Amino acid sequence: MGQEELSRVERERRLSEAEQIVESLQVAELRGKEAAQEGALSLLPSDLEAIVRAIMGMMMEGAAVLDSRGNVLYCNQRMGELLRRPAAELAGRSFGSFVHPRDAGKWAAAFGDQGCQAALGLTLEVVAAGHAVPVHIAICSIMRPRGRFAFLAASDLAWQEERMRQLEHINREMERQREALEIAATTDSMTGAYSSGAVFEVLQTELAYGRRYGKAVSLLLTDIDHFKSLNDSYGHSFGDEVLREFCDRCRQAIRTTDYLVRYGGDEFVVILPQSDQVGAKAVGERIIGYVRAKPFGERSRRVPVTISMGIATALPDEEVTGSTLLKRADQALYDVKRAGRDGLTCWDGRSRSHHGGAT
Repeated sequence: MGQEELSRVERERRLSEAEQIVESLQVAELRGKEAAQEGALSLLPSDLEAIVRAIMGMMMEGAAVLDSRGNVLYCNQRMGELLRRPAAELAGRSFGSFVHPRDAGKWAAAFGDQGCQAALGLTLEVVAAGHAVPVHIAICSIMRPRGRFAFLAASDLAWQEERMRQLEHINREMERQREALEIAATTDSMTGAYSSGAVFEVLQTELAYGRRYGKAVSLLLTDIDHFKSLNDSYGHSFGDEVLREFCDRCRQAIRTTDYLVRYGGDEFVVILPQSDQVGAKAVGERIIGYVRAKPFGERSRRVPVTISMGIATALPDEEVTGSTLLKRADQALYDVKRAGRDGLTCWDGRSRSHHGGAT
């Protein structure tokens, strides 16, 4: 073999050795990457466990992490309470062993779902301290390279129903308090009549309704004659009693759909929806009749009381505001007082224009 042939064989041998070395290095690198990945994956469960434990500790539902066979890896205290046994005793137990036999098929079908991150919910019964307890189950199954595990949450339906009853009670109480606050904001505490702030709000609504449906709206403005003298002669407590008794008699004379408003001091407004002047006058005369019928006060102190009243009516074809209607009634009330009080007068002025014109 010549020198040239020897050199060629040597080069091929060295090249083969180099290729083997490169291949060995590549295999070693690949194995190193796989080992590193496997090491990282082996750390994941402990990290995940810490996170899941913290989350489950805050949950109001029973919660557990199951392995691929459905055995409990760990669970929260609420799950132990639901199954009526210490949570520590559940570790390693199959959750399916707590499912009532008649629902075993439902549990097998549910946990048999091998889908990745498949979530589902179902209602079944578990056996807790010898009693069947209906629960709602939600399962989230996760497939990982090293196997499957599942997160399970269980809610006691009886507990949920009790919580719903508690929430309904809270809602009813909040609604009652809201209504009480609304009544306090719109009601005069001494007489039980609406407070003065309700006048223009109610009038705006009723006048708009009357224009739309062709109904008249009337307003009575009344005050108690010589009320200051009553206070001066018999004291403010007697005056307050007169105001309350006046409101009681007024309510007897009006409809439940009418509004009695304490406008200020001894001055009251009665708003009569869907009432023309004839109807309003009849109501006014009825109120005056109830006031005149018998004296006010207790048996030891009975005092006759009279009232003066002005009446104004808005026809459905008039663009009348609540303020204008109130001014008309005030003008009529002034006429009654000028004539000697103890009576009523209807506003008899004429609207100068309709549908938006000045009144």
